[in-house]
Amino acid sequence: AILNAEPQNPDRVVRAGDPLNGPLLQVLTTYVNASSLETSGLDIVSSYKLETDAGTFTPSISATYILAYDLVDPQAGPIDGAGLRNFSNIGVSTPELRANLGLNWTHENYSANIFARYVDSYSDDQNCADGNAFSAACTLGFKDIDSNLTWDAQINIDLGGIFETDAAYVLTFGGVNLTDEDPPQVFTNAGFDSKVADPRGRQIYARMAIEF
Repeated sequence: AILNAEPQNPDRVVRAGDPLNGPLLQVLTTYVNASSLETSGLDIVSSYKLETDAGTFTPSISATYILAYDLVDPQAGPIDGAGLRNFSNIGVSTPELRANLGLNWTHENYSANIFARYVDSYSDDQNCADGNAFSAACTLGFKDIDSNLTWDAQINIDLGGIFETDAAYVLTFGGVNLTDEDPPQVFTNAGFDSKVADPRGRQIYARMAIEF
């Protein structure tokens, strides 16, 4: 925000060689507090248990929709940050919709679940839609950061129940991001938005829980 507002202010923008137009070396900032931040949204949480001969199935949904994310940045002024990455102000990345859809199954000594995790697309206020870096005149608006959908799953086996032991032994196998989705591309140093996406890809795990 400082660089956008005062690109040739030598007291805050340090450049090599020419103090007004030379290559950028440093931007001098101070810690600041936003004069206000007001946010509102809708949270939706619901589940339903269905008993069948094949076991108990429980579909569920939990979702958050951001209605407003209004802040006043000491440098950039009033900002409507809903649906923005908020790179150029003190806010955080705020996709308007995040939702998890799940299905859980239990039957005797076995249980399993699967989750679909969705993050809606949002706008990158560091980059213009025409491919240029951010400026006050993004005539075509900001570049969109793609939505992201990942799948997690897990199965649990109660070995203590199967072998009728006094202690409880639960063996778990699972995976995070089973389809190995890459995080949506963002044209910044890391190549992705670390406040929203996980770059680690598919993760497979197994564990044994023992309760005496």
